[in-house]
Amino acid sequence: MVPLFLALVALLATFAHCESTYWASPAVEQNCFGIYASRDHPGSISVSTPKLENSSVINFMGHEGWMALAIYKYDDLPFIGDMGRKEWGYKYHCNSMNVQYKLCSHDEIGQYIVKDNYTGSTIFTTKVDLLEDTTFTYSVNETGFYCVTAHPNNEMNKFESVLTVKNGYGELSGYDYNKLAFHGAMTGIWGAVLIAYSALCFVRKNLLPVHKRLLMLVGVNVLVMLMWTIYNAIYNGTGPTTFVKVLVVNCAVFSAFRWSLSFYTALYIAYGMHYFSTPLIQSAQKKGIAVTATFFGFFSLVSSMLYLIGMVQGTYVRMGIGACLCFVLYGVLYIFYNIYSWNKHTQKSYVDENMSVQIQQITRLNWVYFSFLLVFGFMILFNIMILLRGSIVGSTLNLIQTTNVAWVNEWKYRWFFVHDWIEVANLLVVMAALWILRPSRYFNQMMDGSGQISQNDYDEFELDEYDENDV
Repeated sequence: MVPLFLALVALLATFAHCESTYWASPAVEQNCFGIYASRDHPGSISVSTPKLENSSVINFMGHEGWMALAIYKYDDLPFIGDMGRKEWGYKYHCNSMNVQYKLCSHDEIGQYIVKDNYTGSTIFTTKVDLLEDTTFTYSVNETGFYCVTAHPNNEMNKFESVLTVKNGYGELSGYDYNKLAFHGAMTGIWGAVLIAYSALCFVRKNLLPVHKRLLMLVGVNVLVMLMWTIYNAIYNGTGPTTFVKVLVVNCAVFSAFRWSLSFYTALYIAYGMHYFSTPLIQSAQKKGIAVTATFFGFFSLVSSMLYLIGMVQGTYVRMGIGACLCFVLYGVLYIFYNIYSWNKHTQKSYVDENMSVQIQQITRLNWVYFSFLLVFGFMILFNIMILLRGSIVGSTLNLIQTTNVAWVNEWKYRWFFVHDWIEVANLLVVMAALWILRPSRYFNQMMDGSGQISQNDYDEFELDEYDENDV
């Protein structure tokens, strides 16, 4: 499994590219992206179009093969194109016919039509000769949402332009730039939780195995957030170097380990193993380990593929990623089902044993679990609905990297609602579990030889603790 995984990663790395590189073609005529920039830290958009062979360029209406190119701030989109008379309809490209309509001049043939009342300076349009290698660079001096659109004079001219977007504050794309601060803040919060919980464990001293597992889970979350912060910082400074590509694979693998550990800890608590153990529970534990290990493998592979490839070209690669994502989703749903069913089984065992404190704990954990499921289901449906609403670009494969009509004004934090909301949900769930299962100073004294807590002892010690504090 490991050699196969490494071989796939090495293969995928050869297709990896900068996350700020896009393509324009007759199939994808428009790309839009957010850019952070200022006059002191300008960004840029570069459009490179390789020349086409003479045999592949179609002459149209007496003109050589060309394409119209426009780079503009999205706010200025209403100024591109003109209608003139209603019976003409909206016209976007200047050609001989539109010159006759007096929508543009003869010198503007091959460009996009810009309304006469436009007084801004962010719309750049030009005619691109498809028989020449051309490169145009557009300087960005203010933060905003920018678009590049290209259209050939004839649909038979199969051009393919490469768009390179440069953020003004580093190599991270505008989409990823805010993640640097977000992951840094999450690292600090997880670190504070780790320190507070470690201090509580040190004061109580007598811990159950579940407390040690929760402590390890918090530590792993600190490590994962720290790794992502380091990755974003290095990427922003150096760009997508080989070291950065290796680092992102490590981040993906550790992140997969973190989620697998979270699921296993949830299963461990659902089985009730932090209070007692039976042959049935031990058998279920082995199944839980197998499920989480399989999930870890698939999640590592899929996340590495997505981070390395970025915008993928090719139907078969897209189908492969889709199949792997289905396996991951099925694994998550299966784990959720196991947690739910074993919570019910364990709760019944607590009722049979008349363990009132444990019943209260698992009831609260069930509320946390169902709250997370509601948020998880809502966000999945939310993203599916956004995807189905259609994209203003030709391809929705790279939705989170490009744009959607519904996300134009929210491009600065679109990434959070697409995937990073799960980080906040994970933090809240773990903190709730830490509080519900917080260690007691008498836990070790309440454990008998089999590891089961006596309810009478628990009540007695809780009563003693109350009397002692009351005095």
